[in-house]
Amino acid sequence: MSWKTEKEKLQQMGFKQKVTYISSYYRGAFVLLVAILLLLLYFGDLAYRSTKTFVLQGFIANDEEQLFDDKVLEAEFSSFLGLGPKEIAVFDDSLYVQMGKADHYIEASMAKIYAYMAAKELDFLIAPEFVVDHYLSALEMRDFTDLYDPSHHSLFTILEPHLRTSISSEGVQGNYKLELGFTRYSGEIPLYMIIPKESPNPGSVLQFLEFALK
Repeated sequence: MSWKTEKEKLQQMGFKQKVTYISSYYRGAFVLLVAILLLLLYFGDLAYRSTKTFVLQGFIANDEEQLFDDKVLEAEFSSFLGLGPKEIAVFDDSLYVQMGKADHYIEASMAKIYAYMAAKELDFLIAPEFVVDHYLSALEMRDFTDLYDPSHHSLFTILEPHLRTSISSEGVQGNYKLELGFTRYSGEIPLYMIIPKESPNPGSVLQFLEFALK
């Protein structure tokens, strides 16, 4: 089939018909394009990282109430910490996860979270409970009580009532989830934080929680 014939066929279709047709007949090409774009973004991210010291990196998924704005958050948290020009805190609030649904955006979001956790580059994930439970069942997470130190005693006094007991991917019971209803990020849909076991900046996560209380 020639490009001209294909173009004429698409012009005769409505928007939904075009989406269905393209996803059916060009799925392989689309998946390949997404994979290439993800690789380019990953290597671009690596190049950028080489010029900066990452103080904190956090992902937010399924922010349906738009409680977060990643760019505003980066600016405000950087100011809160007094970061220098070569230090950076990075957040991504564009991720969306839904179980059992075949969708390119959802698949890319889930893969990104897995990849950054596996690469030991993600400090925390904030999402509704069903999302954090999914990752909690698959990967090792850090027990919040393991982060305790005397200098953060007052913070842990506030956190303690909001810690939620659950079972880790290793079958160990612990306080792996923190419900965020006591912070500025409180909405109708409860959000939870989990911290990967290999979080590179656990101290900065505590500073973020102090920031979230302001």
